Amino acid sequence: MKNWKYALAAGMVGALACSSESQPISDAEASGKLAVNLTARDESGQQYRLRNADFVIDGYSYVTYESVNFTVSSETDPDAPAITTKLLQGYYYVTFLNEGWYFEKLTSEGPQLVEQAVFLGPSEQYASVYPQSTSRVSFRFGIDGELIDFLGGDLEIGVTVEKPPSGSGGSTGAGGAFPEAGIGGAF
Repeated sequence: MKNWKYALAAGMVGALACSSESQPISDAEASGKLAVNLTARDESGQQYRLRNADFVIDGYSYVTYESVNFTVSSETDPDAPAITTKLLQGYYYVTFLNEGWYFEKLTSEGPQLVEQAVFLGPSEQYASVYPQSTSRVSFRFGIDGELIDFLGGDLEIGVTVEKPPSGSGGSTGAGGAFPEAGIGGAF
């Protein structure tokens, strides 16, 4: 399914290459950084850290005209506030692999396991990486709810009633407008 993305990017790169003079670009000049945040604070200021999480980085470099695909992990440096990786200029998709992850609440007594957490998706984020800059992606989670229901809503079922306009007749007799159905009232 992502093949069309590569074809589109290749076409865009080809068009750019044809419309401008090609100049050799060093990797240092053409690279930027992609960062995936691993820590966040809630509304009260409490800090949390995502653990045991893997992310697939999949994309296309505008410099080398090659596809990129590799996995990074929160466990490479568990105390880091983000996973940061250097990439050549291009477009990239970062996919959260939704297995085995958990959150820690960071306290003065040390990290504490968060008992209830839910991933709020989507599992894929897009980022363009530009030379000498940092592009960030962020994933949403719900934490510490008594009943975790961040995605649900309420369905309310109700009734309405209407009266016919005055002087328009009214009921057809006992049983209302639909006596064969056995329900009362006129519609």
